[in-house]
Amino acid sequence: MSDNLFSGLVHRRTAGIVREFVLWCVVCFAALLSLIAMVVGRGNITWIMLMFFSIGMGVIMAFRLTLVALLYSSGVFCLITVAIHYICFAGVGSYYDDVSYSALNIILFVLILLTAIALVVCEFVHLFTRYNLGTAIIILIITEAFFTLILQILMFAAGYLGSSAYANEWLRESLNARGYWIGTVDFWMVLTVTVLLHIFFFRGLIDRKQGKFINGSGGQGLSSAYGLKGVRGIYAGKVISLRNGGITIGSGSGAGIILHDNYVSKQHCIVRFNCNTNYYEVYDSSTNGIYLLSTGGRLQKGAYNSVRRGEIICIGSAAQQFQLL
Repeated sequence: MSDNLFSGLVHRRTAGIVREFVLWCVVCFAALLSLIAMVVGRGNITWIMLMFFSIGMGVIMAFRLTLVALLYSSGVFCLITVAIHYICFAGVGSYYDDVSYSALNIILFVLILLTAIALVVCEFVHLFTRYNLGTAIIILIITEAFFTLILQILMFAAGYLGSSAYANEWLRESLNARGYWIGTVDFWMVLTVTVLLHIFFFRGLIDRKQGKFINGSGGQGLSSAYGLKGVRGIYAGKVISLRNGGITIGSGSGAGIILHDNYVSKQHCIVRFNCNTNYYEVYDSSTNGIYLLSTGGRLQKGAYNSVRRGEIICIGSAAQQFQLL
């Protein structure tokens, strides 16, 4: 069965998949808004770029290609952000000789450009190397969103400070006539999804098959050393690799690790490794719970619990035990 957003909602429906679905719905609505803005704006290039970006983002998220979505949103959308501000704001100065821009607007525009470049570079370094820059990426994308907000407010409210009041008024009317406000709402919806997607991913709030592109490449991937070792029970002495991401444990036929035990639910739990924190994350969706052998404490149900490497977890009871390698 192909791993897509809709099959995930049907078969697993974890909190992470629900978050992905909500973000996907927002992207789809943003695509509709950009289409309306394009029609109202008579084919304005800015809304056309947003429409194609939103459609592409929706397709990528539907197939749960999260790593591709991160690169696509940070790289392509940052480029669109710079292009939109240049075309919609800086470009209009060519029509009027008396239109000027404040130094603060220019500085903010340059800061957005530099932040976008730094974000894309950090994204590639994180996803294609062993370095973990998740926190830096979150800071950069939030910073870029903040600079963009300030720039848009300033450029619309006080960006056209020319000697001709008629020119200033005409510029504002022309922006509104091109579906400016519809497009602006669309722009901020897409930017919000981009920011939240990065935060959710790097904070482990959405399900993911892998944390880096290098995870699936032979012996170079970090996750090749991650896995579970059976300590007691049906899988005692066996090692199960997490090379392809998280794994489901349960008594149902759809589980990756099938345990025929009265204390094990059909979909008991999901175990994955977080490359950013170097901790395992265990999601408990069972009736009888998951326990740590070292403390005897039960993990929280309905949420991902961070568990350190080397810990032994008990699935349902002490009869089924696995060590997190």
